[in-house]
Amino acid sequence: MKKPIDRNLLIFISFVFGMIIGFRLLAGKLTLMIDSETILSVFGFIGISYVYLFRLLIIPITLVSVMCGVFKMQELKNSGPIGKRTLRLYMVTTMIAILMTLFVIIVLKPGMTLTGDSVNFGFVSTELPTNVYRFLMLLQDKLMLKLIERKAEYLVITGMFLGLVLSYMNNDKMKKHFDTLNFRLLQVADLTWLITPLGVISIVTVMFSFHGYEILFPLIKYFFVVLFIYGIQILFVYPTLLVFSAHLNPIIFLKKFRTALKVAVRTSSSNATLPVTMDMLENQFGVSQELSRKTLPVGATINMDGSAILYGSATVFLSQLYGITLDPVTLVGIFLFSAITSVATSGVPYIGVFMLGIVLDYVGIPLEGLFIIVGMERVLDMVSTLVNVAGDAVCTLIVAQEEDEIDLEIYSYL
Repeated sequence: MKKPIDRNLLIFISFVFGMIIGFRLLAGKLTLMIDSETILSVFGFIGISYVYLFRLLIIPITLVSVMCGVFKMQELKNSGPIGKRTLRLYMVTTMIAILMTLFVIIVLKPGMTLTGDSVNFGFVSTELPTNVYRFLMLLQDKLMLKLIERKAEYLVITGMFLGLVLSYMNNDKMKKHFDTLNFRLLQVADLTWLITPLGVISIVTVMFSFHGYEILFPLIKYFFVVLFIYGIQILFVYPTLLVFSAHLNPIIFLKKFRTALKVAVRTSSSNATLPVTMDMLENQFGVSQELSRKTLPVGATINMDGSAILYGSATVFLSQLYGITLDPVTLVGIFLFSAITSVATSGVPYIGVFMLGIVLDYVGIPLEGLFIIVGMERVLDMVSTLVNVAGDAVCTLIVAQEEDEIDLEIYSYL
């Protein structure tokens, strides 16, 4: 039986293919029997139509995911002192991750070109021929997509409010219905990735045909800056927390936890890595089974430091790329939205792109900008999952040490 092609690899290939077509259109070397304007019209129509589909899915996915995230937080909070302590730790590590990300991205400015200027992208739709642009605007009005634009804050607040109300009603049957609905929506979101390569090719082709090589340097710089931030979180933030909060040797943790980290990279899923993480913490680190099975499953759902880093970095990067100035109030909003949406991010691949769309919508960044970085999503998503899994383990170890639920002899044994 043939192994199916990795979809993230397919999207990366689509990105490269779109980039090549865009460069050739820019150089006037790809005309075939059709003029460049017609080629751009076709690609632009396909690309923006995909963005409209993406935007339509953002509404139900975000609303239900935020509600389910609130359910999980309330469950952990109501599970007693251990749950409350774990929840506080999850929140602290997430806030540290986002603050560090915003600082690094603002200082290093990956969204600037070699000359220090922004690329000043326009909307892909406005760069298209007039007749195509008018048709897209008509389609947008008919689908009422204008109602969605810049309403991200209301969507998230509504999800949080409904989640809190249903949590305090303590209606388990209703919560189960929403969990099922969330699962079905994730399945629908997963199906959209079947046509995502076509959307990526189309959007990337249009963008590179207008802006050429000046996009490449910011993209490459962004990629390495995000990896640098992930490195700080894993090699500095988590070890520091282990030393000062739990008085545990971080070198031992990093050496013994490599197996779980490898699984995280291979699967790009916190949920898929969860059984391995539980087994390692219980058998190789000496954490009690009762504690690990209370904190880790919830952590795999709501403790998404890697996702929070990705949301914050991508938002500031694209704002630099589009020449959008971020005032202090907007930065605070990015901080809060990155934290909330990371909690709402399920521990499965792909869903993070939809959550990122909400943060971009808050700032006013065109959603088509998202698809110029989605090509490198495979590598970044793997490392993001690695950070998420490591964060869950570190928080569990700290709580276990505070609650005297860890065998230090097992932990220290190499």
